[in-house]
Amino acid sequence: MKILHKPEGSNGKSLGPLGVTIGNFDGVHTGHLKLLSEIRENTRSLNLSMMTVTFSPHPRQIMSPVNNFLISSEACREQMLAATGCDYLYKIDFNRDLSVLTPDAFIKSFLLDQFEIKKFYLGHDFGFGVNKSGGIQFMQNICEEMDILVALHDQHYIDDIPVSSSVIREKIQQGEMAAANKLLGRQFNIIGSVIKGEGRGRGMGFPTANLEYPLSQLLPSNGVYISKTTIGDMTYHSVTNVGENPTFDSDCSKVTNIETHLLDFDRDIYGEHISVEFVKHLRPERSFNSVNELIAAIKLDIVATREHYQV
Repeated sequence: MKILHKPEGSNGKSLGPLGVTIGNFDGVHTGHLKLLSEIRENTRSLNLSMMTVTFSPHPRQIMSPVNNFLISSEACREQMLAATGCDYLYKIDFNRDLSVLTPDAFIKSFLLDQFEIKKFYLGHDFGFGVNKSGGIQFMQNICEEMDILVALHDQHYIDDIPVSSSVIREKIQQGEMAAANKLLGRQFNIIGSVIKGEGRGRGMGFPTANLEYPLSQLLPSNGVYISKTTIGDMTYHSVTNVGENPTFDSDCSKVTNIETHLLDFDRDIYGEHISVEFVKHLRPERSFNSVNELIAAIKLDIVATREHYQV
């Protein structure tokens, strides 16, 4: 997959005839994958190259900035989109100036004037611009004028639940990892670097890897989770706590901590890049009356994790 930025002159025309889809694709979930698979198959049958158009950063980060929103990082999104067989990923820099363009100006300036587009593939909820004024009807009208085909794709459901990034965010924020992972088609993960913590876990006999993550990263609800942690090409069974350590510190205004205890592992991994996958919610985070009570709870969490993995 080749990554493109706005072409200059006729550079985009040199790519030849294209089939194009547009979206944010946060999480690259099962709905996205179904859509992209259908597009890949259809573009091949029409001898078109497939181009996926997306925005960087996510428009929400410019128009209404908020922490803990993105299901996947931009780098992860690119890797997953590349795995779909997409020929080109066109990343459009999103900013305030772009946000006020009319749908007509955007489509012509960034797409129709730049590329040889033969077909657009639109999801059921397609829309862009102020109040999503550039919707399906707009695209059908402008494409009819230019003899460009338009294909509409239906909403994807799993167990009667509509698959969308917003529904998945809600499931993750509620700690419903089994449901979220089913909709995602993979286990929700957070990637970051291991940083030094307070050392309390090691002092209690349960050393933890403290994860530094982007503030834009979506987080599960506070609590303890069965997890899997990948370091390099090795994956380990683990228990992960998300929260503010209320037993030791009542200040809940600080950044949420992600601390992972890897089973049967005691190597120094400070500074290393790791991925933590959230498999199952075990219990909510709570404040214990003593360190001994906390140690007893952690031991039960580890037992539950071993039983889950049968190790």
